[in-house]
Amino acid sequence: MMLTNRQSGNLRSSTAPFFTTRVIVTALAWWCLAAVPAQAQHLIDEDPYDTIVLNGQNLNRELQVVPVEWPRGKDPANLRSSDRVRIRLLSNPDEQLELSWGGVERVILFEERLLREAKRLTTQQKFDEAFEYLAFIRVNYPDIAGLDAAIDKLLYAESLGFYRTSEYERSLLLLGELYQRRPALGPVIKGLQRVLEAQFKQLIDSGQLNRARRLFELAKDRYAKAVPQILEKWETTLQRLAAQALETAEAKMADGDYRAAYLGAREVLEIWPDTSRVQEFSKLAAQRYPLVRVGVTDGPGAVDRRQRWDAYGWVTRRRSRLIDRQLFELIGVGPDGAEYRCVPGAERVADNYRSLEIQVDSGNELTGIQVAQLMLLWADGSSPWSDPIWMGLVGRVGTEGLMKTVAGLQRPFLRSQAALDIPCSLLPTEGLRKNWRVYDLASNSDDQSQFTINPEYVLATATQPRELIEQRFDTPQQGLRALRNGQIDLIDRVFPADVDQIRRDKRFQVRRYRIPGLHALVPNFNRPFTGNRIFRRALLYAIDREKILGRDLLAGRSLEGCRVISGPFSPGLRSDDPMAYGNDGSLEPRAYDPRHARTLLQLAQVEMASTGNQQDASAPELRELVLVCPASDIARVACDEIVEDLALIGIACRLRQLKPGENRPVDDEWDLLYVEYNVADPIVAAKRLLAHDGFMACPSPHVNLALRQLERVIAWSEAGEKLRTIHQLTYEDCSLLPLWQLVDHMVARNGISGLPNEPITTYQSIESWRVLPE
Repeated sequence: MMLTNRQSGNLRSSTAPFFTTRVIVTALAWWCLAAVPAQAQHLIDEDPYDTIVLNGQNLNRELQVVPVEWPRGKDPANLRSSDRVRIRLLSNPDEQLELSWGGVERVILFEERLLREAKRLTTQQKFDEAFEYLAFIRVNYPDIAGLDAAIDKLLYAESLGFYRTSEYERSLLLLGELYQRRPALGPVIKGLQRVLEAQFKQLIDSGQLNRARRLFELAKDRYAKAVPQILEKWETTLQRLAAQALETAEAKMADGDYRAAYLGAREVLEIWPDTSRVQEFSKLAAQRYPLVRVGVTDGPGAVDRRQRWDAYGWVTRRRSRLIDRQLFELIGVGPDGAEYRCVPGAERVADNYRSLEIQVDSGNELTGIQVAQLMLLWADGSSPWSDPIWMGLVGRVGTEGLMKTVAGLQRPFLRSQAALDIPCSLLPTEGLRKNWRVYDLASNSDDQSQFTINPEYVLATATQPRELIEQRFDTPQQGLRALRNGQIDLIDRVFPADVDQIRRDKRFQVRRYRIPGLHALVPNFNRPFTGNRIFRRALLYAIDREKILGRDLLAGRSLEGCRVISGPFSPGLRSDDPMAYGNDGSLEPRAYDPRHARTLLQLAQVEMASTGNQQDASAPELRELVLVCPASDIARVACDEIVEDLALIGIACRLRQLKPGENRPVDDEWDLLYVEYNVADPIVAAKRLLAHDGFMACPSPHVNLALRQLERVIAWSEAGEKLRTIHQLTYEDCSLLPLWQLVDHMVARNGISGLPNEPITTYQSIESWRVLPE
């Protein structure tokens, strides 16, 4: 064997045995010892190296070398004893040596060591680690002999482990992958039969008949050639159970228990939809007792439509339409912006915007007098339900005859309907309130809420659902799984990253909400740091909004209308969206810049210290911030990331979770509040959100002056200009920390008809819904 240093010439070629002098032996011994790497925690974490074992003539020493580029292909077995190979010792990789192959006993490649370790981990049932090794090998050394066999062994061994612990679904997942790789392999087919039989029996015994049928469909689609006898037996079982369920449902129908009959018909359709008579029976059951099951991921919470800030929480926005109606309701968006409808009658706005008339429809249990009482209560400053905008706007309220209400305004107002979203729960008598309550809340728990139709509701239809059940799920994925399994009929809000996936499923209809959701952080101006403008600006630069939106909420997908925003108003779904007239498109969102954020943080501390010295007070110490998070999956994901981003610039922050249905804390022990809200009409929403007596309680005199000026505009062009000024002021003051705009979507099975193409709220058209079997 010959080892030659081509650069320094210290070792020269020789035909003599490799170790001819003690000097060379000693030097090589030191190289070998130094070349042995420190033992890493895992082999996969080590720097890769090959091991060359010298023959007995060279004392069987081992050389750890940088992975070698073999001259006759990748397999060193192709080398002849006369070949020379260039190597670099791991201990001295910058020095290239030449090795005569005649003195080599064998070579242990790094990838061979990895594969051997993966096999050992599989044998020890350390499957996660073994998978990590094999995945690494597959990417970096895909041509190594024995890799496919090792993967097969891992898949089979892990599936067997899951089978022994009765985790049949996970076992089948692994066996299914192995079947795709080796469809003719006997042990794989036997394993499939064993796992499928066990899982089917488990589902039947536990009463999960809908899942048993889906297992049948999956096995029929993927493994029909491997398990034909099992499929034949299952089909007989499911048909028998479906026939029994239909007999039970028909008996319930005969007894007048229409609810149980409807649920029984749904069960039959889920077990075996081709069961004789079930289609006709399910249509009859849906007519007698239409019931809709709605999946939600934010808990039920309390619902009080009279609370002032119901627009700032998803739960109350969703549920409010179930509880009662409003005097004016937003029904859509037209070429001129938001469109409203007077629920109890028809309205007429004067051309000069100085008055409003409502002609109340007969037969809905209301008169013009009672509508006038609602308007007066909405303007009564001594009432907790008064609205500041309407209170400062209305001049007089009266009636003309029994059924007409007339309101005169102190000044022109471009969209008086938007200020009259008065809940009918404020009507003066319980009888009137009940007439306008759509559903009664029959039961309300942490996991489920039951709504039954109010028999005295004046606008009820014969086809609308008699009952709605809101079922809470811990995660969006659980809700989607329940929808696919037939356990629910509709999901009120799909997690943004899942929208594209559910759109591809032809069993369901996806509806985009017309008014996008705006997400922002509201600062507590009463706290020393969040009350400081420079500090608020530092927070904006510290939060990587593009990353959170794109990676965490959208999972790298694109969804029309979803974008980072720079102000309190919507930029619209498209550039020509009439809803965007209050947004200043020239103001770009501040880019993520943690270095600049740290500088601003230091400036804020200096400013507060200076202010403290001038007032003979000590400077406030930056302690842990409290970030209040609503009970929403979107909010939780975003808030977790915000906490991490703030930690990078040295701001500690902890989360405080709101209860479902709560929109803000009742105390002042918080610094930032995550809020999601809708802006249907900026001319009204601006004051309700930003004013000193609004949701944010913004103290900025400039912002509040601009809001007062907005109330007096008499032309739409002037309104847009003033709203863009407000956008600019909040942008400079960082009064609000805008995050992003999200376009929400609902999804329902195709058997629910009557849904609007672009709903405003989940239950907007509940009176038009029809429940049909599929």
